Order: sequence, then structure tokens, then C-alpha cells
Amino acid sequence: MIVSWWSYSTPLWYAQLIEDRRPDIFVADDRTRLDQNLGDLTTVIDANLGVRPVYVTRVDQNELVQLFDRYNLTPLASPVAGNVFKVTPKVSAAPRAQP
Repeated sequence: MIVSWWSYSTPLWYAQLIEDRRPDIFVADDRTRLDQNLGDLTTVIDANLGVRPVYVTRVDQNELVQLFDRYNLTPLASPVAGNVFKVTPKVSAAPRAQP
């Protein structure tokens, strides 16, 4: 799954629908989230973490700050996709047992 926004979603959809590439990837665009009632940014990510790989591309700095606070975001090792991140849950330390 790629959580995207319009400017990035359009070429992804073109590659899928016209070039028949990667039909297995769901592009969750802002409009798609509204039309399919998928919820806000974190809701759609949370619903898919642990189910399938989740990637995100955002340009809004406030959204990125929110995502970095909530998840581990690992940038792709590609100079062409500098703002695409793999999303994984943050692992919190287990609480220590009381003596």
C-alpha cells in the first residue's frame, strides 16, 4: 500500500491502469480515502500495518512531523524517491516488572 496524495498518485495510477504495472499495490490517495471512507491518514496506515507493507509519500511538513512522531519512517534508498518512506510501528520498551 502506498499512502499518497494527488500529484504522486496520478502517475502511480497511470502505471497501474494504463501500463498494467503493479496491480497488487493499493494507492490510498487523499481522495480515495474520502471516497472509500477509509478514514484519516493515520487510520488508513494503522488498518494496514502488519497486514501488508505500507509506504507513505507526503509533502506537508506538519503531516510528516505527525507521522514521524507516530511511526518509524525509513526513507527508501533511492535518490529518485527521497520523500517515500516505509512505515513500521514504533516499538516501545516493555514495562519493567516492579521489585
